Amino acid sequence: MKAAFPDLPKPLVRVGGESLLERLLRICDNAYVVVNEGFPKEKISCQDKAHWVEITTGSPLESLAKLLAAIPMPEDGKYLIITSDSLFAESKFKSLFEAVDQLAAEKSALVGVTEYVNDEKPLLISADPGMRVHAIDDEADSKEYTQFVGAGVYAFSKDAVNIPQTLLDLGKTRLRDFQKALLYDGFDVTAFNLGKAYDIDRPEDLFEASAASF
Repeated sequence: MKAAFPDLPKPLVRVGGESLLERLLRICDNAYVVVNEGFPKEKISCQDKAHWVEITTGSPLESLAKLLAAIPMPEDGKYLIITSDSLFAESKFKSLFEAVDQLAAEKSALVGVTEYVNDEKPLLISADPGMRVHAIDDEADSKEYTQFVGAGVYAFSKDAVNIPQTLLDLGKTRLRDFQKALLYDGFDVTAFNLGKAYDIDRPEDLFEASAASF
């Protein structure tokens, strides 16, 4: 995306008349947003709706770890993380919020998934008919379960908060390492089907998503 928009941070790329980040802030009340220091918040029309966490970071996983360390624990002990470059139908948000509310208080997690593959390096998630996740991997390894693709949406109970920092200490850097760790650590992980979802990484993703009228 940098080649196509060299002077524009990805969250400010516009789809359907509003930026990716403005869309999320319009839909999600009282959100905490982690950005790099110097991010041009003045370009966000609804910037006052968000709580801003500015950091200097070297990886997506470090961003998550620093965000979780900086914000207060939600009253219900459940966190919902949506990456700004994940784009899916607005009609899915209500049922997504309801699914997060229904998570158990401990050892519980949810991953947003799609059957539509437009990611250059998709994270493959295998789930049974009840949408319980049995495998999270970079390569297909299961013929027994339905295979989905991770869509940049994660929810989890409060006992997962320290996992990102533990992974950083082990040299991990990617958000997919966090998702794999949830399953490895015995969390009950549920897949939530977001329908057609786009990972906005390339100019062609942007053009295709715009044509889909999300």
